[in-house]
Amino acid sequence: MVMQLVRYNLLNEAQEAITPMLQRVLTNKGFFEWYTPANEPKGSSGFKGEAGVLWTAIVQLTEKLKQENKTQVNPL
Repeated sequence: MVMQLVRYNLLNEAQEAITPMLQRVLTNKGFFEWYTPANEPKGSSGFKGEAGVLWTAIVQLTEKLKQENKTQVNPL
């Protein structure tokens, strides 16, 4: 979802969508296979499938934000 928001230049929405994902990884000190509706980590902590997808979304969002900052006109 985040990558599609970036693709369509909805950068604020992409940042809003990715923030809870990043917070969950930081709070739980890693990735887990799945989460309960109460957001409790379950399953293997060795599961890294989510890591690759999240990394790709981070890279795409970061690159797009850099591009946006370059194209903005400096008011000074």
